[in-house]
Amino acid sequence: MRVLIIDGQSEMDQLNHLLNKHFPQVEVVGMAHSAAAALALVEETAPDLVLLGLDLSKEIGRSLLLRMGKQRFALIFLAVPEEQSTQHTSCSALQCLPKPLEVDQLAIALYKAWDHWLYKEAYQQLIALADSVKKSCKKEERLVLPTANGPQLVLPTNILYCEGNKSYTHFFLVSGQKLVASYGLYRYAQELEELGFVQVNRDILVNISHVTNLSRKDTVQELVLLDGKATVHVARSMVAMVKEKLYGRKKKKRK
Repeated sequence: MRVLIIDGQSEMDQLNHLLNKHFPQVEVVGMAHSAAAALALVEETAPDLVLLGLDLSKEIGRSLLLRMGKQRFALIFLAVPEEQSTQHTSCSALQCLPKPLEVDQLAIALYKAWDHWLYKEAYQQLIALADSVKKSCKKEERLVLPTANGPQLVLPTNILYCEGNKSYTHFFLVSGQKLVASYGLYRYAQELEELGFVQVNRDILVNISHVTNLSRKDTVQELVLLDGKATVHVARSMVAMVKEKLYGRKKKKRK
C-alpha cells in the first residue's frame, strides 16, 4: 500500500520511522510539509493512502483539501481539532488520530486503510477481468464473482438462486455447488433481474427458468426449483408479481 505523509518535518520523520519499523507492508512514497509539494506528490506518486496533519497552517491544511479536487485515495487525519471534525466528515476520512501517535492506534487505522486498498485493487481487477470476459463470451455473459478463492466466472443459467447475507451473497448453482461472493445482494440485483431472475423475498433472487412450480404449504407460498431440488419462501407481498413472472413466461413458451 502506497502512503503519502503530509505534516510538519519532525512529525513526518517520526511517522516515517514508525511505519518502516512496524508496518513493512506499507511503502512511504513521499513526504511533504508544504501545499505545493503535497499537491505535486499526489499527482506524481498516486498514493493509496494520505496521512494528513490538519494542525498545519491554513495554506497547507484546509486549502490543500479544497485544492486536491476529487478524492482518489483514502485519508487519515492527524490531530483533527474537535471543533473541525464535522467540517471534514465529507472528505470520507477513515479515521482521525491524535498526536503523539501510538503504534496500536496507528495499526488499527492502517488495517482499515488496508481493507479499503484491497477493495479498490480487487474492484479494478474484477472490472478488467469482466471486460475481458465480455469480449470472449458474446453469446452469454458470465458473472464475475469475487470470492475468498479469487474471482469466479459463472454462467447465469447455472445459477439456481442467490441469497444475500449482509455483506455477502451466497450463489447456489444447479450442480449443487455454493459460492460465497463479496458484497451484498444489492450489488448483483439489477444485473440478475435483467437476466431473468426474480426477487421473491428481501434476501433471495431466483432464476425463474429453473422454477418447477409455485406451491402452498399451510399459509406459506414456496417456489419449487428443479423438481424439488430446492424450495424458497415467497414473501406475501411478492406472490402476485412472482405469479405474473412465472406463468407469463410459461404462456409465452407454449406459443
